[in-house]
Amino acid sequence: VDLPHDYSIEQKRDKDSPSCAHGGFFRGGIGLYEKHFTPRKNKKYFFLCDGSFGISEVFINENLVCTNKYGYNSFYADLTDYLRYGSDNKITVRVNNTSLPNARWYTGSGIYRDAFLCECNKAYIHPFGPYVFTEHIVNNVAYLNSDVSFFSHKSGEGVLKYEVFHEKNGASVLSFKRSVYAEIGINRASARFQIDSPEIWDIDSPRLYKIRITLEIDGIRDTESAIFGIRTVIADSKRGLLLNGKEIKLRGGCIHHDGGPVGAKAYKETEFRRIAKLKEAGFNAVRLSHNPQSQHLYDACDRLGMLVIDELFDYWTDGKLVCDMHTYFEDNYNNWTDLIILRNRCHPSIIMWSTGNEIPQKTGRGYGYRLGRNIADRIRANDPSRLLTHGFCGFFNHKEDLDKEKAEEHFPSDTMDFFADRISYIGDYVDVLGYNYLEYRIEKDLERFPIKLIMSTETYPLSAYKTAKQWQCNSRILGDFVWTAWDYFGETGIGHINYHYPEPSDLLADKHPNHIANCGDFDITGERKPQSYYREIAWGLRKEPYIACTHPERSERPYTPSAWGFYDCEHSWSFKGCEGMNTKVYVFADCDEVILTVNKKEIGRQSKSHNGIYIFDTVYEPGEISAEAITNGKVLGTHSLKTEDEVFEISLSKEKSYIPSKAKGDIVYVNISAIDKNGSICTKADTLIDYKAEGADIIGIANADPLDESVYTDTSRRLYKGRSVAVLKKCEKRAILTISSENTEIASLEI
Repeated sequence: VDLPHDYSIEQKRDKDSPSCAHGGFFRGGIGLYEKHFTPRKNKKYFFLCDGSFGISEVFINENLVCTNKYGYNSFYADLTDYLRYGSDNKITVRVNNTSLPNARWYTGSGIYRDAFLCECNKAYIHPFGPYVFTEHIVNNVAYLNSDVSFFSHKSGEGVLKYEVFHEKNGASVLSFKRSVYAEIGINRASARFQIDSPEIWDIDSPRLYKIRITLEIDGIRDTESAIFGIRTVIADSKRGLLLNGKEIKLRGGCIHHDGGPVGAKAYKETEFRRIAKLKEAGFNAVRLSHNPQSQHLYDACDRLGMLVIDELFDYWTDGKLVCDMHTYFEDNYNNWTDLIILRNRCHPSIIMWSTGNEIPQKTGRGYGYRLGRNIADRIRANDPSRLLTHGFCGFFNHKEDLDKEKAEEHFPSDTMDFFADRISYIGDYVDVLGYNYLEYRIEKDLERFPIKLIMSTETYPLSAYKTAKQWQCNSRILGDFVWTAWDYFGETGIGHINYHYPEPSDLLADKHPNHIANCGDFDITGERKPQSYYREIAWGLRKEPYIACTHPERSERPYTPSAWGFYDCEHSWSFKGCEGMNTKVYVFADCDEVILTVNKKEIGRQSKSHNGIYIFDTVYEPGEISAEAITNGKVLGTHSLKTEDEVFEISLSKEKSYIPSKAKGDIVYVNISAIDKNGSICTKADTLIDYKAEGADIIGIANADPLDESVYTDTSRRLYKGRSVAVLKKCEKRAILTISSENTEIASLEI
């Protein structure tokens, strides 16, 4: 088997799966991984794993050396004591993910991130490597601090050599040495240095440096490197969030860790692709929900210029599901916190750590205040350079607390109501208050907490315009994070639509075979949905309007989107057989007036909307529908949709690589599209396609249909709305993907 690996994505989903709607009806199981190697004499060996979901036990030659219970953090195991030098040795990793559901979303199963066998000398630098942070930048000089931990097999004097390079071209910046005295065991050394005329890391020019530290002691050398960026992040109670001294607003989205068609497998290309697409859509920040993610994702954010809120936990000792890891929390959270911070603290993209999300103990129940303080202290002990936040929500976990919260919501801003009083204890430990769906509280709470900043850490898709207007005019409100930026498996159907007529009906609710949350700005294939364009307009990044239409067959059925849902609309004006039927047209725009035309005939015009949404009732007529956005008598932009012709061909196109380096990797995304003679996608095409690859493995195929029952590693899948995506792992320099239907070859693509 190749790593990374996810054995849940390979299995057939069914309604009786113990993961239920929480986990998208995927199954878990037990995975056993084995690797043989022959160690070299006088060397130490570590097993270093970026992430393994399930209770993971590491054995060397049948000897248990490590157990990891938190599936989101990196961990390492020292194999040295049980090695047989000069002969065959066997590493075994046993991953047990049978206690389900253990998360409120799809987790995957197995060693789903990279794993390494690390060889080092008797004296060595810690596997998580050096740490560098910017203390301040003054008069075009950056003052930096470096911290490194190392192990010494004996007491004595040694030397640490520091070298700094420009990461892009390898040019040397500086070099110096420091003498150290090492005790037997783990040692820690710090060094301050400065860089003149530094190249600053920010979201528009994410410039990076590389530090290389070499340990020399008792004739032994060991070297470790790390990438870092020079930048400052400050929370100022008057000026807001300052990145390199300038105010920045967070146009954010929450993301879970699964990669759609490849499941939880954390490939470099998958992570870069997602971050690049989010940035193209206007996002400048992501909130990692509700756990640390792969090293590739942080690397993508560093290199592409995406800010990160790195969240540690979704629960503490009071769990949310019977099988989640809350029962292990008390005994392990200090170690888990250390592992997370030590691994991630050198990434310049991370601007805040979040101590938790919607923690039931935020009101102080179950030693919640003690746990919150301990976690905050632990983070700051490992990383004094970053801000802390916490994702607060309403008190729905306990009815007594909820009743008190609701009873005092009307209190004036000069009085601490029950909610403000209860969160103030944990709030005191953090720099920025994160509010989930609590925008209505923010104005009052800014007065109750006069030195705090607040951001909306979760918002509903349909509140984009209102929320943006709130933070655009107040420096102490830092921005918002929509739930969610990218669709994911599990939390099945939370973005569903409730139809009321002719009988109650939940479209894409939480019943099998549905298995997707259906609430993302992007679907699981990486295609933008209408709500994404609405957000882009609300953020002031798009002047042109955007059109989306309801299928005429459903246009007269009254419905209500779920809180995490959006309008029942699609980016299409092609409804064959529905000519003459009524339909609804949604136009998203930030302007004074919108004019809608069908085949150049004016259908209607509407003056400024309070939320950037204009809804027109019209009759479906094939041809072209257009919207014009007007402000102060001037046309800001237009947007049109044309009725598609019949399918002319099914095409294959290789996506560009989003990794900004020569080392592109071996993962390739290929889009499959049914198009008409004009090149437009035929959104009603649902052809069953068979896939075959030569010189590559097909590792995932998806179409974003929440009701599709295919296994994601199958080589057959229907088009959905005229599209699908195939993910290939190249085995040879030249690869060919061929698609066919009903035993007839349609097209092929050389990669």
